[in-house]
Amino acid sequence: MKSIRLIALALVFCTVMLCGCSKREADAYSVLAELILASGEDFEQSGYVYSSRASEGETEYLPRDTISTLYGEKYLEDWDETVEECALFLCTRGVGEIAVFKCYSRSDTEAVSTMLLERADELKVALRHTEWEEKSGEISIEVKGKYLLFAFTRRSVQLSKDFRSLV
Repeated sequence: MKSIRLIALALVFCTVMLCGCSKREADAYSVLAELILASGEDFEQSGYVYSSRASEGETEYLPRDTISTLYGEKYLEDWDETVEECALFLCTRGVGEIAVFKCYSRSDTEAVSTMLLERADELKVALRHTEWEEKSGEISIEVKGKYLLFAFTRRSVQLSKDFRSLV
C-alpha cells in the first residue's frame, strides 16, 4: 500500500512537471504533491493526502465534515462558491498540516485567508501547554493569485518559499 502511494505521488510529480511546460493553471493536488516531494520529508510514512476533487470511496476523498471540523461550519455555506478545490495533508504521527486552496477568483482568497487565520489561532490555543506548543509558531499562510497555502510543519518557511515559486 505504501509503495502504491509512493508510485502515485511520483506519477503526479511527473505529470506536474510535464504540465508545467504549458500555461494551464495548476490544480491544488498537484501543487501539494510537488511541495511534499520538494520538502524531502517522508510525509508518505506519516500522514494522508486528501483532495476535494476525489470522489467518495477514493482514498484521497475529502469529506465535507472534515472540512467543517478543521475550518468551521460557517465556512461551508460559501465553500462551493469560493473554493474551486482544496488538497490537504494531515499528519498521523505528531502534529502537521499542509493545505493548498485554489479559489475561483483573487477576491475569494480574502474569505479563505480569514478562515485560515482562524484555523491558526485554534491550533495555537489547542496546543497551548502541550509538547507541541513550540511548533504552533511555525504556521505559515501564503496567498499568491487565486492560491493559498496553509503550512504547519517543521518546514513551513521553506514550504512557503517553494509555494511562491510553484504558482
